[in-house]
Amino acid sequence: MSLAEVLNNASLEEIRHGRERSVVTLSHNQTVAEALVTLADNRLLSAPIVVEPEIEDGGGAMDIDGAPTLIGWLDIRDIVTALLNFVESKNTEHKLPTMMLSLMSDLEKVGGEFATTRLVSVPCMEVCLSGALCQDGISLTGG
Repeated sequence: MSLAEVLNNASLEEIRHGRERSVVTLSHNQTVAEALVTLADNRLLSAPIVVEPEIEDGGGAMDIDGAPTLIGWLDIRDIVTALLNFVESKNTEHKLPTMMLSLMSDLEKVGGEFATTRLVSVPCMEVCLSGALCQDGISLTGG
């Protein structure tokens, strides 16, 4: 049996069997701030993003076996890149300041707004979660 066949037929529960630590996931509806807290609390730099079943959709976002649907991976680099792009978009000149003090000031001004953004609403995430490539050429879904 090939590695691809093993991975296609194995569940996360089977893979992590015997390990005390569970798989940490991020929900597509979490804010950037909540995702950062989850990553920090678990001493992680990345985690899978899943669509949790919503009451309104009757659980339509679940796999056949009842597990949440994996839609991609979030890496801390994705958040930093998205934050810098967000700061740049809010700047009247649409570019990042070259002086550190100016950049820190801009980060302070718009950081709170960015932190409350849902993961699926972060511009780079929208592109990546659709299966296309991010700006830096890294796809969250491997597509």
